Order: sequence, then structure tokens, then C-alpha cells
Amino acid sequence: MKAEKTIVCRISQPDKNKIKNLEDEYQKVQKYIHRDKETKIYSATKQAVDKYVDWKHLKNKEYPWFLRNDTFKAEKAENTEKFNYWATIPVASKHGGVIVPIKPHEEIKKEYKIKDSKIIKKNYGFELHLSIEKEVKPIEIYKGAIGIDLGLRKLAVSVRLPDRQTYCYGTRIGNIQAKYYFLRRNCKNGYIRRKWDNKDKNKIDDICHQISRKIVNTAKKNHLLIILGNLKGIQNQNKGRKMNRKLHNFPHWKLRN
Repeated sequence: MKAEKTIVCRISQPDKNKIKNLEDEYQKVQKYIHRDKETKIYSATKQAVDKYVDWKHLKNKEYPWFLRNDTFKAEKAENTEKFNYWATIPVASKHGGVIVPIKPHEEIKKEYKIKDSKIIKKNYGFELHLSIEKEVKPIEIYKGAIGIDLGLRKLAVSVRLPDRQTYCYGTRIGNIQAKYYFLRRNCKNGYIRRKWDNKDKNKIDDICHQISRKIVNTAKKNHLLIILGNLKGIQNQNKGRKMNRKLHNFPHWKLRN
């Protein structure tokens, strides 16, 4: 049985020229996504962007820099004590791409099959979100389950069975979104307003990652099945302007993914 997962790899300590190459290509990808016809990006990156961007529902925001799986590498570093892995990232400005050290949050094993992946820009730099496929043994008998209910006041509430231990996650997310929404809405200066763009998204992405790790690690350690609540159609409801905005911005999909 095959399963897919994402390994988050922080791009660590590249030199100034490599940072510039990455930043230039990232900005070109953003311009291409937002219909700047004169922007030229690496042809394989263009194909990956065309595949994953929902052009019918394009939003005024930054998108990931999508990478086709045959255009980049993420491998074990040899003969160095400074870092354990390196990645080769394709950019239009440099033949063969740029080679950068990366710090994955877990081991990248040789038997993993690398899938299409993406580069995400954070406040501190760039991350390679490496999508991998691996063989797993299906488990037919579990010792219990973790039921996950997704909501607005709390992003997730988990109930562990059979002992019914209950945990609440993501209680700060609503406050984070409200804070940055207020800051953006009340900024008349466009430059200052752009400073707040994606600040809440980056914080929330980190929170979702931490929550998912806690739930998955608990399930793995205790041999439990994870059961997620079904939110299909919830964002299609009309709950009023304020509630609709909260429903569309709350990161349920991010946590499920």
C-alpha cells in the first residue's frame, strides 16, 4: 500500500547569490501567476504552476512556487558536518539550478519516491515542502481511535477512545487572524499594508503543523485510528459577511492535509 506525506525542509544558510536567485525566481512565479505576460520562468516550473494553481478562483495573494518532481533533487549530504541534506532547486537564471543546504524535520529515506513539491516563503526565509510517496503496511486492527472535530473557536478538538481523553488545539488562531485583518484594513499606506501580508498565514501554517504532529505522533505511539470530521459543504453556506469571511479563512483544509 502506498501513502503520501510532506516533509518540511528549511532552506538553511545559503549565500547571498543563492538567496538572490531563489528570491528572483519566487517573485517571477508570483508575477506569472498574477498574469504578468512578460515574466519568463523556468519552463518546467511553468508547467507545475499551470497544473496546481486554480486559475478560475485566483486570489490576490502569494502562492507556493511549485516544482515538478523531475527538476529538483533532495539528497543526503556527504563529507560535511555542517548539514545533513542538500537540495538542487531549478531557477531560470542559473544553468543546473542552485544547490542549497536543507534541514528536514525528519529523515529523507532512499526508498521514498519524490513527488511534485513546492517552495514556501516564510518570514525567516524559504522552506522546501517535499512531497514523498512510501510503501506502508495497512493496519486492520487498532487499540482505539482519535476522533477529530474541526471548528472555529477551536481549530480542532480531539477525543481519544476508549479512555475519552480530550484535547483542544488552535485556540489562538481566531485572534491571530482578527489581529492581522484589523491591521491590514486600517493601513492607508500600501507599502505598510503589504508588510502585514502573509504574516498571519505563516504563523497559522506553523500552528497547523505542530497540531498535526501531536495528533499523528499520539496515534502512532498508541496504535490508534484517526477519524476526521466531515466538513463538506460548510463553506458554501451563507452565514453573513463576517462569519463567511471566518469560514473561508479558517485553516481546516490545511490541518486535514
